[in-house]
Amino acid sequence: MIAISLLETDILDLKSEVDRAVIAGADMFYMEFGDCSFKAKAGLGAVICQSLRDHGVTSPIAVNLNGIVTREAVLSFSKSGVNYISFEMNAPNRKELICLAKSLGCRAGLRVNSVTDDLCFEAVNFLIFENCSSSLGSGNELIGLINSIQARNSHEEYDHIEIFWSGSISDSVYKKLKSVGVDVFIAGKKDFVESDYYTLISRLRKNDTPLQTS
Repeated sequence: MIAISLLETDILDLKSEVDRAVIAGADMFYMEFGDCSFKAKAGLGAVICQSLRDHGVTSPIAVNLNGIVTREAVLSFSKSGVNYISFEMNAPNRKELICLAKSLGCRAGLRVNSVTDDLCFEAVNFLIFENCSSSLGSGNELIGLINSIQARNSHEEYDHIEIFWSGSISDSVYKKLKSVGVDVFIAGKKDFVESDYYTLISRLRKNDTPLQTS
């Protein structure tokens, strides 16, 4: 799946931007909202998400909530039609928030900035790996971690953990991560050189053919 990040989008042109992405074949939309300890900021974020639903968007919407997040913020986003809610690894109340989001019918996850972060596999529905490009080198720590998640997913007694990738999406990175089972690629304007969503998504779709193994 390809999720279009709306982080760099002009909010005044948000609906047109979303329409262009939908026509181009986007599977999902992704946004981030900071410091959700303030009702005004959390409320505005929820209003934006609700406006997408009111506009007719039926694709899944994922949000990452930065900083200190209150229960009220999670409640607001869950009521606005959001499907996925993730939190920062260092959120002091992350376990409580994850349980709350899941109880409200959302998939709950964590955004991971390092492959050495202490992950609570038992609780989350998805993980967002962000800015972990250095781990794609000779050490392959990220690939090893993804493989361990996939091994866990193969056991019926565990809930399936979806894997999101946010960052560089060159053809080589896309092919490599797709081959080990990354489920969702988050594409932001800062991460691709194409002039439009259609060209970007078409390029990535070309790489969906499974890699040949010797």
